[in-house]
Amino acid sequence: MKRIILGVVLGLLLGLALLVGGIWAVAKKLGGGERQLASNTLLVLDWSGALAGHQVRPADADLGAPVTLSSVTAALREAAARPEIKALLIDSALELPREYLDELGAAVDSFRAAGKPVLGHQELGLGGSYLAACLADTLALSPAASGGLLLPGPGVNLLYLKEALDRLGVAVHVLHEGEAKGYGEHFARREMSPPVRENLGRLVEDLLDEELAWIGARRHRDPAALKAELLKPGRIWLAPEEARRIGLVDTLLSRADWEEGLERRFPDAVRLSISEWISSRRHLPGDGGDEPEAGDHIAVLWAEGAIVPGTGEGAVEVASGEMVERIRALREAGAVKAVVLRVESPGGSALASEEVYQELVKLGREKPLWVSAGPVAASGGYYLAAPGKQIWVSPFTVTGSIGVVALLPDLSGAAGKLGVAPQGIHSLPAGRLRELGRPVDPQVLAALQERLGQIYGEFRSRVLAHRALSDEDLTPIAGGRVWSGRRAVSLGLADHLGGLQACLDSLQASLGGAPLPVVDYPRQRSLLDLLLDGRVKPRDLLPGARWEPLADELGGGDLLSRLARRPGLLADPRWSLRAELPLALED
Repeated sequence: MKRIILGVVLGLLLGLALLVGGIWAVAKKLGGGERQLASNTLLVLDWSGALAGHQVRPADADLGAPVTLSSVTAALREAAARPEIKALLIDSALELPREYLDELGAAVDSFRAAGKPVLGHQELGLGGSYLAACLADTLALSPAASGGLLLPGPGVNLLYLKEALDRLGVAVHVLHEGEAKGYGEHFARREMSPPVRENLGRLVEDLLDEELAWIGARRHRDPAALKAELLKPGRIWLAPEEARRIGLVDTLLSRADWEEGLERRFPDAVRLSISEWISSRRHLPGDGGDEPEAGDHIAVLWAEGAIVPGTGEGAVEVASGEMVERIRALREAGAVKAVVLRVESPGGSALASEEVYQELVKLGREKPLWVSAGPVAASGGYYLAAPGKQIWVSPFTVTGSIGVVALLPDLSGAAGKLGVAPQGIHSLPAGRLRELGRPVDPQVLAALQERLGQIYGEFRSRVLAHRALSDEDLTPIAGGRVWSGRRAVSLGLADHLGGLQACLDSLQASLGGAPLPVVDYPRQRSLLDLLLDGRVKPRDLLPGARWEPLADELGGGDLLSRLARRPGLLADPRWSLRAELPLALED
């Protein structure tokens, strides 16, 4: 009875919160007014959790406007022109992908170019948060011995599970087309294969050099000298004085002393968080909705997350059905004069990638189609990028991974341990794909390997159709190999180094005439939007609620959890054929 009463109370409270939030959001939209800024305002660069590109996960949505790369950069450029905003503060740990450093840096530079200072403070500088703090003109660090800098650098960590799975009686057959295609090998091997280790080792080294170049440029230090310092034996945790000595910070100040300095410099200043500023602005990226807007403009179409077949399940992903509809709408809209495809995807379903690719080719025949690659545009993500007339990448972008892999679990060993005797009657040979509890038929593996060869050949042909590469040129740089953005440009897989804004600026110049407005698609959705769209149900927000799309998103690339939540081979064989890069580069 107590649980029932508690559930009713929670439901009433949730309903009241949603009602109040809905009224507030609607009133804000109808009012159309911007927040009145104090004459002495300090804009604070802060957000909770990792910064998303354009769309936020339903788990991270709130009733306000989403805080994303697209909204933050637009807000900073607008803030540069507001005389009430006197300075930008970076005084908290900012979590964002390395690739966003260039994009965010360009927006911060526009703020700085307006003659406004950018001031930073770190209590403990950790990896990516320190890289973001390097955007500051002057950077202070707490002098406490428990503070300092901890810079692990780029890296890849994977758990190889074959021995553990063997003990459980579980086997995973991993079939590759591409010797360096590492997807899934941690299920089938005890250690990294030499091609994968060589490829990832080169990638990590390249990304480290880019990271040190970023720090060097922002801190006015020689990257080679910084590398030598950080590679010294035992150099794990830099003490505050060491960090100051080698130029990684400017001064050592406690939080209280730093705050006092701000008060002296900006008496009676009012602080405004970037999230509040974004929510109060009149025009937000993507406010035009999913349908193309009427006025002439350049469309930025965001392709974020795993590439999946069908219409998706509400998570941040590239669902082929939805993406094809968006591309077709942009192609048919006369107001859309050009399109930038922003790719932030490690890939996914090979078939879904091909379906989206075909629609992009049609778009590219009728309108300029350029590509801006985000933190990762690899495997299926690169498949989508291939039709772009120009491909722009950040030095930190992970791209390439031209290859295909198939995973086929074999649970026969586990079935034997449990005393389970799978039996089946199949009318056609393809029915054997469903025999997860029996040893995999060698003919099934041979058939899958043959199909992989055909898909890999198709993938290669798509790249060759759009890049100035011969088949001989492509072979040593394909095969599942991944590259940093700078190497991708040198190898001919991409054209230019630069972020989304640099890509847009170049596209605008190529079109001639007056600069066109830029509209982001799809529309950004707040929690209220998701509730009204039916993508999230009120019960999903109650304690203990189980929401499958969110669970799948949080599950990432884990094979067993994916099989538990997705239809998998039992219903849809498209999930077994992957063009995907699952490796999470860590910092």
